[in-house]
Amino acid sequence: MTGTTYDALMKSRSAALAGAVALMFVVGGCGGVDAAATDAATTDSGMSSTEQRLREKRVKRVCEQSVQQQLKDPDSAQFRNETAEPETERGAKWSVTGEVNANNSFGGKVGYVMFTCTATYADNGDTEGRAVILEN
Repeated sequence: MTGTTYDALMKSRSAALAGAVALMFVVGGCGGVDAAATDAATTDSGMSSTEQRLREKRVKRVCEQSVQQQLKDPDSAQFRNETAEPETERGAKWSVTGEVNANNSFGGKVGYVMFTCTATYADNGDTEGRAVILEN
């Protein structure tokens, strides 16, 4: 094979390979999520989705602590069905609801009961919550 024929063959193979790779990305997608686009997406409350998830975790944790302070055996608390929704546009006030089960004075579980909590999230990250356990 002459040098010119070999060079032409290699160029055509390279072009074909590049075309195949480009086609895979177009047809199959790149397999990832554009992190910048995800972080830039805003929620109804005007926060980025990442910021809202962080605040949601924080207010849930603060509300769980508020519930635990009211229990006979705080370490036995089990939480489920928790939801947290921002009540204000910038996510400064949140409403958290859920269910908690914990041990009573005799060490037995009392069964899941609902709780509701109002939490505030300050711009500096300070978070406070006040929970009310609803009796059956």
